[in-house]
Amino acid sequence: MLTLHQDPRSKADALAKELIEVVDEYAEVGRPENSVDIRVTGLDESITLEELREVVARKGGCSTREVTAGGGNPGPGGMGGTLV
Repeated sequence: MLTLHQDPRSKADALAKELIEVVDEYAEVGRPENSVDIRVTGLDESITLEELREVVARKGGCSTREVTAGGGNPGPGGMGGTLV
């Protein structure tokens, strides 16, 4: 475990990026992050979970690695929904 004190977020991001380049094929690099679940509803069946993850990442200012999306569930009126 490594503790970073000054500007910890950017230092942790830089360290994780470098570690990923070195060990990505052999290990998963992670670090503690705050997260929330967002229920997205009213999705058309043409929207893929990957497209949803990309939009959420772009709007949230993070990478798609940091965004997960569950399997889509049919909602009222046949529109889909999921937790992101």
